[in-house]
Amino acid sequence: MLALQMKIKSKFIFSSIIIMAVSILFIAIFTNIMMKKYANEEIKEFKSEELEKKKQYLKNYIEIVYSVVEAAYIDAQKSSNDKNTFSIDIEKLTKNISQIRYDSGVGYFWINDIGRPYPKMIMHPISPSLNGQILDDSKYKCALGKNENLFKAFVDICNREGEGFVDYFWPKPKKDGITENQPKLSYAKLFEPLNWIIGTGVYIDDIDAAAKSKKEKADVQIKNLLLNMILSVSVILVFACIFIVFIANGITKPLNKIVKFVENIAQGKLSSSVDVNTNDEIGILAKSLNKATTNIRGMVKEIDETNKILNTASEVLIHTSNGLDGKTKNMLTQSDKAYKASDITSLNIKNMAAAAEQVSAQVSSVASFSNEVLSNMKNIETAAATVSNSISSIAVSSEEMYATLNEVAQNSGRGANVTNNASNKAGAMSIIVNKLGAAAKEIGDIVDLIKGIAAQTNLLALNATIEAASAGDAGKGFAVVANEVKELARQTSHATEDIRHKIEGMQKNTESAVVAITDIVSVISEIDAIMGTIASAVEEQTATINEISKNTAQTASSADSASKNVQGVVQLEMEVTRNIEDVAKAALEIAKDASFASNATQMVIDNFSKLNQSVVSISEDSNIIKSQAKNLSSSSANLQLTIDQFKL
Repeated sequence: MLALQMKIKSKFIFSSIIIMAVSILFIAIFTNIMMKKYANEEIKEFKSEELEKKKQYLKNYIEIVYSVVEAAYIDAQKSSNDKNTFSIDIEKLTKNISQIRYDSGVGYFWINDIGRPYPKMIMHPISPSLNGQILDDSKYKCALGKNENLFKAFVDICNREGEGFVDYFWPKPKKDGITENQPKLSYAKLFEPLNWIIGTGVYIDDIDAAAKSKKEKADVQIKNLLLNMILSVSVILVFACIFIVFIANGITKPLNKIVKFVENIAQGKLSSSVDVNTNDEIGILAKSLNKATTNIRGMVKEIDETNKILNTASEVLIHTSNGLDGKTKNMLTQSDKAYKASDITSLNIKNMAAAAEQVSAQVSSVASFSNEVLSNMKNIETAAATVSNSISSIAVSSEEMYATLNEVAQNSGRGANVTNNASNKAGAMSIIVNKLGAAAKEIGDIVDLIKGIAAQTNLLALNATIEAASAGDAGKGFAVVANEVKELARQTSHATEDIRHKIEGMQKNTESAVVAITDIVSVISEIDAIMGTIASAVEEQTATINEISKNTAQTASSADSASKNVQGVVQLEMEVTRNIEDVAKAALEIAKDASFASNATQMVIDNFSKLNQSVVSISEDSNIIKSQAKNLSSSSANLQLTIDQFKL
């Protein structure tokens, strides 16, 4: 609300000051943020550099102790005759390492092994009570910010990388004897020959303290810089306000002249003008207002003349609308009479169309009944034809069945002959197989005889060998022959044994064949009896089918005559149906003509109705024109009063 009540000069000055103040505030805030960000990055970089220095510091000291241990190990190897079995003075070595100090005597070194799950302390110079103890106390769970055992973390990183750093929180001694947890960084390295982890550490809280001091100094510098910036900007703001007031006066003075001119126009003083001679937007606005005033003055004169003409035209329009109103009333009366006459004619035509439609419906009903009769007759005709065809098919099938049964009878006779021949041949085969068995038995006897001869031959060969041995050198040739005879007798014995086994198998197979052939003869005899029974039954079926075929032929002839009679009736019924359909079509045409006439009459009625509506609408429009003409006349009078207020 305050801004709406302020003048343009005050708004311009106030808004300019607000914009400048907000801009200055934004610049100050942005500068403060950027400077703090830059300071934080410098502090972060400072902490990183200091931490790297600490790490390098620790690595250097560990390398010194590592070299001491390595040198002691190498000396022990050199002093031993056996390079694989030598001893090193661990106690002396750990004692020497425990005495090493750095950082004004505060820094020290410890040694632990790589045991699992927790290592064991080998040497701790500050707390000798830990030596030989497993380091699984809960107070050691302070490494890496993950509540992990400190010494286990040393083992993990040394097993993985051989060396590494571990950060943790650990109590720090103070002058008054009170300790508190402070960040600490340790470095450990694995000496694999002894499975030692050599470690040392330093507190790094001094890095945070130095960074904090550096940050405080940076904050003071930023604060002083902002104060100087605010003071400088305030001086600039004062000079800017003076310049803004000067600019505002140059804008508002011409505007005040334009406001005074517009107030005169509002009072109807079209003869006044605004005197502003600048070339800026305000000067252009003043020239445009002067030109617009001149144009308005000419338009008001033209409106005055047009209003007089309009007043005369409105009086003529009122007189014309009065005459039009009377004529529309007469037209409405004549149109109403024609509408009623057309309505009566339409009713009569509708009655005639309804009667024609009723006749058409009755004829359609008769035609439908006739079509139904025709459909039934066609179904009867189809059924009769189907029966005739079926009976003919039965007759043909009966004849085919008679021929098939004759063929079956002939095949049955041939089958009986075949089974009889098979029975005879099976008997002959049984005799042959029995003879084969007897021959196999005789062959077996001969094989047994050959086997006995081979045994005797083998015995004689053995005796000959004994005699040849008794004869000495004179019997060597005879001994060779005796050995060959013995070998032949042995082979013969084996061969006859194989033949005997095969003959025994043949005898068993022969016996099985005799049994099977006996069964086949029995089955063929049964088949022979069955084939005789089938032949007898087929002859009886042939006689029966022959009789059926004769009766079926007579029935087919009668069915064919009935089908022809039904076809004649169907032709007559189709003729009747066509006549009824012609009558239905004629009645339907009459109904259509009557309906068309009714629709045409209805169109005439609708046209008269629309005409009545149009006449009523014209009458209403005439009244509206009369009313608007009166309003126009009244408005013309009021407009004339308004024009008279302008001072041209």
